[in-house]
Amino acid sequence: MEKSKTKILKNKNRRGNTKEKYQRTRAGFKKWSALYRANPHKYAEDYIGVKLHLFQQFLLWAMNKYNFFMYLASRGQGKSYLIAIYCVIRCILYPNTNIVIASGTKGQARLIITEKIISLKNNSKNLDREIKDVKTGTNDCYVMFWNGSKIQACTSNDNARGLRANILILDEFRLIPKTTVDKVLQP
Repeated sequence: MEKSKTKILKNKNRRGNTKEKYQRTRAGFKKWSALYRANPHKYAEDYIGVKLHLFQQFLLWAMNKYNFFMYLASRGQGKSYLIAIYCVIRCILYPNTNIVIASGTKGQARLIITEKIISLKNNSKNLDREIKDVKTGTNDCYVMFWNGSKIQACTSNDNARGLRANILILDEFRLIPKTTVDKVLQP
């Protein structure tokens, strides 16, 4: 008879601890989110599992910190790879983020999704779990996340007029006419 009483008491204690455990977990989640939002390069290493050079860590931090960021670099420095990492991190850490990647040609904008993001997804189990759907068609190219975030590629012309985004990335922006940026993409 006494054994059952002890069991009941233990179960009551577990229920009481569940609420406290939830609150501790939630507080810890807020701290980790704040840490990773302030240090996206750390998130890339810890969660996605990519190793970055020091200059790439700084660039990733600057992309996340400033409203306007421009990176001019020669070929082979991994600009598209860094853009892909930034987009993925931003979409995971900030739910319901819409990112539009615009380029002079649809193929160039699609390359970031079809090559870089797909490669990151295949090499990271954590990232694979975060992504809900990927479409790589010529007319419809996007990555959808479980938290409501979305990355989509478009050509920088009048057809992009209906797209809305929190973040606009202009890849090879020197090939995009300023009038298209001002009248179509930014509004």
